[in-house]
Amino acid sequence: MLAIAEAGREIPIREKVDVLVVGGGTAGVPAAISSARLGVKTLVIERYGFLGGLVTGGPTGMHTFFNCYHDEDGKPDASKKLQLIKGIPQEIVDRLKGAKGGLGHIELEFSKRFISVLTPVDPEVYKWLATEMVLEAGAEVLLYTYVTHVIMDDSTVKGVIVESKSGREAVLAKVIVDTTGDADVAVRAGAPFNFTEQFPVSMNLRMVGVDMERFAEYMVREGVVRHLGRAVKIGGKKKSIVRLGCILEPWKNEIEEHEANIRYLFATSIREGDLTHMNCTGIAVNGVDVKEMTKASVYLHRQIRNVAAFFHDCIPGFEEAYLVATGPLLGVRRTRLIEAVFDIPREYVFKGEGAEDEIGRFGWIDLPEYRIADAGSFGIPYRSLIPKGVEGILIAGRSMSTDHVVHNATRNVGCCMVTGEAAGTAAALSVKENVVPSKLDVLLLRSVLVKNGVYLERELTKGL
Repeated sequence: MLAIAEAGREIPIREKVDVLVVGGGTAGVPAAISSARLGVKTLVIERYGFLGGLVTGGPTGMHTFFNCYHDEDGKPDASKKLQLIKGIPQEIVDRLKGAKGGLGHIELEFSKRFISVLTPVDPEVYKWLATEMVLEAGAEVLLYTYVTHVIMDDSTVKGVIVESKSGREAVLAKVIVDTTGDADVAVRAGAPFNFTEQFPVSMNLRMVGVDMERFAEYMVREGVVRHLGRAVKIGGKKKSIVRLGCILEPWKNEIEEHEANIRYLFATSIREGDLTHMNCTGIAVNGVDVKEMTKASVYLHRQIRNVAAFFHDCIPGFEEAYLVATGPLLGVRRTRLIEAVFDIPREYVFKGEGAEDEIGRFGWIDLPEYRIADAGSFGIPYRSLIPKGVEGILIAGRSMSTDHVVHNATRNVGCCMVTGEAAGTAAALSVKENVVPSKLDVLLLRSVLVKNGVYLERELTKGL
């Protein structure tokens, strides 16, 4: 590759903060809130013009605040039901419901090898609410800003170089929380990582004018439904279809004719006539290569037009429906995965184990062939948030867990929110205790998390 030598220059220091959260998405929002609430100066840097990340347009809801307690036939076993995710993530759910941007936790009446509870979200309301909650906590926000380099002192991260319309600037921090999803800071700091060069990315779509009851009745009659849930929607008075997941094999000829190239649909509706999230698109690309990402965006926008046409032309309930929105960003699932001090092993997850330094629990693997034993959950160790060989930085969100099965658990919304709150709390406590995150007293961290409502397994919280 040809190169141009850049002349040395002075870079102005824009900010000096205690905790810098890089990435204001799924993990970044609770990280910023938890850090700022502990009274340390916290700044969030976000490359887009809003906070919230993929919750605003990637998944079809928050996956998942509860364990997977449905049996093999898809029916709920209420005796095993347990809420695993609380703390700031639950506070966000409550605030969304109060702002008419969510329905709370909806138990699925049928869920074939999938989550047991869905937490639907209105993407536009969440963009606003995420920003409000971060600002209310006392954190500062810098949007439209991208990290390009890391400032190091030996093996310790001291800050970052950012680029924006304001130019090239420096932000110094005592502790950094990398919630970029692609481990942009940790990798630039020299943390070891694994990289998946080609992996499916997606883009959701939103259609209105959909007769959800007619649509669901038709899919049930065709025998293709894999999960189903009802609730009273925003502005509604009686229960109606909120969640519908189905396979689309019977319409493969029509799908081919429309060049839609889809095999399934996971859909969520939070208002009557509004199919808020339709998750069915995809293409495999390199999620950190700008040319590949451009290719994906062009392909997915074309595919979405064809998908909307297929449903309108071929599926009952869509006769009056039309496309109103596409996801605001690519649904990237896997790129760079950081090697942590404790890289969670597969058997640990399958057995539902815990650890003396666990900072939260999670209970779902997004692979149909794998489940956690006895509808259980696994503990997320604090060590899994600490990159190997680098100080002054924590990771949270989908850049953790190098094992592809484990990553199909930890990359999901609920788990990202759990690790975000823990990382933000740990970063703030590290500042207050004047230690690097790897030296933080884990008992102190866990005691603060428990005080703030985070769920840990009972036998591991004795003495806190």
